[in-house]
Amino acid sequence: MALAWERQERESGRKRMLGEADGILDTVEELRLADQRAVPPKLAGAIEALQLRLGRRATSPATLAAAHRLVLALEGRLMGANPRVAATRVHTDRPAGQPLVRVLQGGLKWKLLTLPAPPTTGPSHAWLELVDATVDRACERWMYAQELARRAARDQRDVPASLGRARMAWSNYWELLLEAEDLRRRVGSRPAKP
Repeated sequence: MALAWERQERESGRKRMLGEADGILDTVEELRLADQRAVPPKLAGAIEALQLRLGRRATSPATLAAAHRLVLALEGRLMGANPRVAATRVHTDRPAGQPLVRVLQGGLKWKLLTLPAPPTTGPSHAWLELVDATVDRACERWMYAQELARRAARDQRDVPASLGRARMAWSNYWELLLEAEDLRRRVGSRPAKP
C-alpha cells in the first residue's frame, strides 16, 4: 500500500514539474518572439530551481536560445520518466542503447552504459536477458574500476582520477540496476515470447 502511494506521489510530482517546465518554456518562447536575447533574472531563477528539483546541478543559461534548449531537455527527462512507458533511459543526443563516454579529471575516459532499447514489437524474453547482461557488465566494469583505484592508491599515482572513475562506474551500475528492476516491474513477469 505504501509503495503504491509513493509511486502516486512521485507521478504527481513529475506532472507538476512538467507543467512548470511548460510554463517556463512558454515564457522563453514569448521572449524569443519579442526578439529578446538575454534571459531575465526571474526566469533564470525559475530554470535553476526546476533543475535543482530534478536533481541536476543548476546552470543559468545566458541566452534565450540556450534556455530554450535546456528547458526542452528537462521536459524530455520528465517525459521519459513516465511510468506507463516501458522504455529505457537514453543519454542526451544519443540513440537508445548507445553508451556515452565521459572525460574525467586527469584526462581519464569512462564509458557510461545504457540499457538496450526495447524491440519495436514490444518487450521479449531475449530483450530482458540482454537487459540483465548489460547490468552484469556494468557491475563487472565497476569491479574493474575499483581494482584500478586500489592499484592507483597503492602506487600513489592518479588517485583522484581513479577514484572518480570508480565512483562513476558505481553510479552507472546502480542506476542501470534500478532501471532494470523498474522495467521488469512495468512489463510484468511475462513478456511476449521472442
